[in-house]
Amino acid sequence: MAHAKRSKHPLCFALIAFDHGTDRDGAEGHMAAEAFLRDATARWRDVLRAEDLMGRWGEDEFGIVLVNCTTVSAVQLCWRLREETPEGHSYSAGLVSFEGTETIDDLVERADDCLVQAKAKGRDRTVAEGLVDLD
Repeated sequence: MAHAKRSKHPLCFALIAFDHGTDRDGAEGHMAAEAFLRDATARWRDVLRAEDLMGRWGEDEFGIVLVNCTTVSAVQLCWRLREETPEGHSYSAGLVSFEGTETIDDLVERADDCLVQAKAKGRDRTVAEGLVDLD
């Protein structure tokens, strides 16, 4: 965020959650869920650029920082990630652009609000703050 502020380059943050929890009962179910998440994120790493940062945010949620990326480009990236998501699974995403003045907590809160909207609209959607919903 400090770099984006200094350079005046765009920065986006996506909060992504799988639509159907990957939680499973028992050790075998947990191992299968973890294997699925490893597979999905390995596929996503092939789509992300070297400068993008992805990390696990919760049980089956991920945060992605998209450096030098406009909101429109970030939405397109979310569609490419969808194409690489293992078959039979989907995710919802909340996407926001750094405005240059907010804290990381504010950025995450805005992305979470968009994620809640995406889930409420039927899941398997990306809600990008400030863009018209095309779904």
